Amino acid sequence: MLKKYISGFDYLRAVFSILVVIWHAKSMPDILAMQPGMQNILKIFYYNICLLGVPVFFQISLFIFYSKQATDRSYFRRKKLPDLLIVYSIWMSIGLVVDSVVSKGEDLLALGNLENLILFFIAGSRPELYFLFSLVFVTGLAFFNHKFLVDRKNSIYIQSMLLCLSLMAIVWMDAMAIVTHKQIFSAPWNPICFIPYVFSSSILTLLDRDNRSNLAISFYKQRFVFGSILLTIFLVLSSLEWQLINFPSIINGGELLPIYARISLVFGAFITCYCAILDQGKPSNLIKEISQESLGIYVIHRYILQFMQYLNSSVGIIFNPIVELFFAVTVPILISKLLKKYHSGRVMLNASYKRD
Repeated sequence: MLKKYISGFDYLRAVFSILVVIWHAKSMPDILAMQPGMQNILKIFYYNICLLGVPVFFQISLFIFYSKQATDRSYFRRKKLPDLLIVYSIWMSIGLVVDSVVSKGEDLLALGNLENLILFFIAGSRPELYFLFSLVFVTGLAFFNHKFLVDRKNSIYIQSMLLCLSLMAIVWMDAMAIVTHKQIFSAPWNPICFIPYVFSSSILTLLDRDNRSNLAISFYKQRFVFGSILLTIFLVLSSLEWQLINFPSIINGGELLPIYARISLVFGAFITCYCAILDQGKPSNLIKEISQESLGIYVIHRYILQFMQYLNSSVGIIFNPIVELFFAVTVPILISKLLKKYHSGRVMLNASYKRD
């Protein structure tokens, strides 16, 4: 039986919304980096915990999509796809206008180049908006996966095989990035990075939906063993990635690891959402509030960070890292809640997102 409401997802949305802001603010090193032995811990915190945020959001969104599509075959065409395209179009337009004003029209003129135009639609008008295009992309793949494969006999084995193939594609992308020195293969906006979540989410959905099947019952009875195995795989893969693909001079313009082209993140997001589904706790009102505004936090927070950086460079106002993080989280929440008072604002922030 599908659960209409999974309280654990509220915890994940709230926590990882803040972790995404921390990743973009990059303020933690200012606080802790000077402490002995903290630099390596901070690297792990950033690359193995904070960067789980976007994969977890994909996992949640696709899990819920599969659940709703199973009960309403028209859900994708009637509701999900139009909502995603509207949100994508609005925030892409806002980003283009704002950045064109800041750059005095240079960003707009750059779109006259076909390559830049294609990159604009895929990577987004702003660095964070790749998420919206990739969400449209993987949700479309999930629709076809659900239509043709998910309801087939032994579907969970088919999905597992497809997951393995998609993980192999991630390994190939990392290898190509290292061999060719072309960042496009491991770029965070490359939607191929997120294809594995199409299948990991379907597996989660099947385990949750078919909770009376022998396989689902076995997983539930041995959930702590299963979770421990997944956690071990996540830790081993994370360690291997630090040793094998730590090439900051090649990958993503100086990042220590590929942002999302890493199979450890797939396992990390899977086990995180698996635990959330099993969770029976009732989230506090604060957690619910942050969770409901998670999309607003995501699309607005970088504007706040950039404004504070502007105040720093032009006026000389220096924000304490904790204060910077506080404003980068709370101001988007307030703006999001204000926008939702109006119909146009609810459209911008897809008010149905909190129901999903």
